[in-house]
Amino acid sequence: MFKSAICYSQLLLIYQIKKLEYLYLKMRIEATKITKVFISHSSSDKDIITSFSNNILQLGLDISEKDIYCSSMPGLGSEAGSDFIKDIKIKLKEAELVFLLLTENYYKSITCLQEMGAAWILNKEIIIPLTIGTIDKTKTGYLLNTIIQVDLQKSESLDLLNDTIKNKFGLSETSTSLWNGYVGEFLKSISSLNINYPSKQGKNENNKIKLSPQENKILSSITDDIGESSPILRIEINTGLPKSVVKTVVSDLLAKGLLEPKGSDYILTEKATRMLHL
Repeated sequence: MFKSAICYSQLLLIYQIKKLEYLYLKMRIEATKITKVFISHSSSDKDIITSFSNNILQLGLDISEKDIYCSSMPGLGSEAGSDFIKDIKIKLKEAELVFLLLTENYYKSITCLQEMGAAWILNKEIIIPLTIGTIDKTKTGYLLNTIIQVDLQKSESLDLLNDTIKNKFGLSETSTSLWNGYVGEFLKSISSLNINYPSKQGKNENNKIKLSPQENKILSSITDDIGESSPILRIEINTGLPKSVVKTVVSDLLAKGLLEPKGSDYILTEKATRMLHL
């Protein structure tokens, strides 16, 4: 009888220890689990962010839609009739993870830039920039100090995002085959959007203007040195082109925004300078 009582006490003690270990482990998991995600983006890029939220965040990382705030997505943004600006302030303050979709549209939006600044002021521990194509890194400012920067066009970059988020927040693992499937679907959707990526946009703008041999010759002859003679005469001498041709071509270059007047002379515009150095 005495031995039975001892055995029971030992079993009870073991049970209580195991229970405490379980509760402690559960507490640690809950403490590291993502509860709030904020996605800062331009409404012009809602198709990109919708696919990212559906395929990468919800399916790939198993983050519940109720924990994601994304103003452009039905059910994930503000409710009809609510104070939109107030909601953004509250959701951004609550967020533990902030994504910034950096595109040309983003930098044109005052609201987006305010959200970026607010994330920095609130000292959010995890801010992850998402980029399409090649964004000039000088435009990301303080974001260069973030833990990672994700190129949404590259599967290896999305894999790094997966590892980083799951390790940081202790999220459950998604099988490799499933994750690869979600990433593939996301990349397919991005490709189908036919986005004008910032890395290509500048070159496309320049290539739209077709220059004639005479235009090329005149642009190449323009220098920063402003002489005493008339600009038309100087161009005529430097290029060997007839005066009538010089006048016509210069007029065309002014209309195309490749030359601009400076006093009584002409200088190259920034667009012309870029074209000559392509």
